[in-house]
Amino acid sequence: MVNARRPDVPCSAFEAWHEEMMLRIRPHRPKTPIVSAAVAIRFFADSRRRFDLSNAAESVMDLLVDAGSSRTVVPQLSLTFGGVEPKSPIAEISINEAVHG
Repeated sequence: MVNARRPDVPCSAFEAWHEEMMLRIRPHRPKTPIVSAAVAIRFFADSRRRFDLSNAAESVMDLLVDAGSSRTVVPQLSLTFGGVEPKSPIAEISINEAVHG
C-alpha cells in the first residue's frame, strides 16, 4: 500500500508569511491571556478565484497558536468572506473573551 498523502512541509512562501505575521502579531498580544476566546476572521481575497475559508482560517489559527495563544480555547469561531480586494488582500482578525450563556 502506498501512502499518497503529501508530507506536511511548509513552502518557502508560507514560511516567509508566517515569519512576517509573527512580527506583526507580537505587539498586539494581550497582557493577560484570554482563557476562552471568540475569534472572528474576515477574509478579503486578491481575485474571484475559488477560495476555501476553512483552509485559510487554519493558517491563521496555527499562527495564533505559534504566537503564544496555545492556552486559549476557542469555543466561538466566525469566518466571513469580505469580498475581493485585488490591491489589498487581507484577513481582519478580532479576538475577544467568549460570551458563555
